[in-house]
Amino acid sequence: MDLILFILIFLMVALAATGVTLAVGAARRRRLTPRDDTLRAGSASEDDPDAAARRAEGRNVWMRPGGGGL
Repeated sequence: MDLILFILIFLMVALAATGVTLAVGAARRRRLTPRDDTLRAGSASEDDPDAAARRAEGRNVWMRPGGGGL
């Protein structure tokens, strides 16, 4: 009886540790993916440097002059 209880507790702890590890890995992968339009903004060669800032205006406060930030 004690051996079965020990095995069940061990399996539950191992399952919980695996779940936490997978969740942390997924969260880290999501953080590495850019969440704004920096990859799409201003990618064409004819765009001047200010075109990307004009398209992104209103999406990020740090893009506006005097908008704060770091």
